[in-house]
Amino acid sequence: MDIVEIVQKNLGYPPVKKIDPNTSEPVDKEEKYEAGSLAQAAIPVTLIGILNYMELKLKTVNELSDRHPAQVQTLFEKNYDEIIAHVARYSGTTEFQVTQEMNFILKEAMRVILEIKKTTSLSAHEFVVASRAASVLYLPASLHLGTLLGDNHIDDNTTKMEGPISSVMHSLENKFK
Repeated sequence: MDIVEIVQKNLGYPPVKKIDPNTSEPVDKEEKYEAGSLAQAAIPVTLIGILNYMELKLKTVNELSDRHPAQVQTLFEKNYDEIIAHVARYSGTTEFQVTQEMNFILKEAMRVILEIKKTTSLSAHEFVVASRAASVLYLPASLHLGTLLGDNHIDDNTTKMEGPISSVMHSLENKFK
């Protein structure tokens, strides 16, 4: 189980689904998917936000939780309003509700990351790269998060491909980050 699924299950959200790189939509999307659309957008966006913040600010999740109240606005700074608006549009909810849910997800995600870090021997950089790669697999392309964060790699459909050849290519790609 990956970090996205752990957070989703711990918080009792409907299952989030990996994104089909061919359609840019969740795999096996049900007809009445609206109930799961907030989790589908908010969980990977929040996780990618934490991981980007850790890498860009050279902070650990401990430093993030010790120095700042767990607020999504801290993660996204100048792009906060636009990111919240994109998630609200995708999920069909209000920006206020998105902010509340993403702050809730943020607290649980930081707790999960601290737990995972205790049981892994990965360096902080390796952990961030691996966790971001797992989170991107669930990120709906219509959110354009990569564009908003200035990292077009996030929005590239090839990052959502899995399999033996894709895995080799992603591992090579991660060596150069």
